[in-house]
Amino acid sequence: VVPRSEKVAVIGAGPAGLGCADILARAGVQVDVFDRHPEIGGMLTFGIPPFKLDKTVLSQRREIFTAMGIDFHLNCEIGRDITFSDLTSEYDAVFIGVGTYGMMRADLPHEDAPGVIQALPFLTAHTRQLMGLPESEEYPLTDVEGKRVVVLGGGDTTMDCLRTSIRLNAASVTCAYRRDEVSMPGSRKEVVNAREEGVEFQFNVQPQYIACDEDGRLTAVGLIRTAMGEPGPDGR
Repeated sequence: VVPRSEKVAVIGAGPAGLGCADILARAGVQVDVFDRHPEIGGMLTFGIPPFKLDKTVLSQRREIFTAMGIDFHLNCEIGRDITFSDLTSEYDAVFIGVGTYGMMRADLPHEDAPGVIQALPFLTAHTRQLMGLPESEEYPLTDVEGKRVVVLGGGDTTMDCLRTSIRLNAASVTCAYRRDEVSMPGSRKEVVNAREEGVEFQFNVQPQYIACDEDGRLTAVGLIRTAMGEPGPDGR
């Protein structure tokens, strides 16, 4: 590789940012990668449970990238630790690969009640714990040991939450999905694995509300039975 004079800042150490840094480094460009998390990988590291993706793969990849001359600035948030204008003034180009850490809400009554948890913070918190990282305010740990857990949905993220809850010694873990099993968007293998691990599946049930006690804590999820109709534009 013939070194070049250009310097590029990459914001985000997830798949997009790492892919960009890899290509630039192979072309001889000096690359600095900035990420607010303590490890590289983005959603691969923090959003996918360790039982599905061995985190040592990302550690090994980081060593390879470092040996290629890529510099990582972790626990570094743009706008907090360094400004975007600093990057544009110090580098010849800036690549933005921050990902989309959005969450889909169910729009149910009492959805923000204690005991109702979004998938991404739940998965991220427990992955961080297994990696030996401290608990963060953004991703607080959820103790489900001995509790009854119901997960709404039928995709791969749902399977991750179900199987993580099993590993956290929940008393029971149930998947509630609005369509039939054939229509589930999740991997067939994941469904088989979840069943083998003790997950119960409830199909053709649509969540309607979340019930809370007088203290505002979750007590139940209200569901109605559904029936399959003619396939829509998406084939389901």
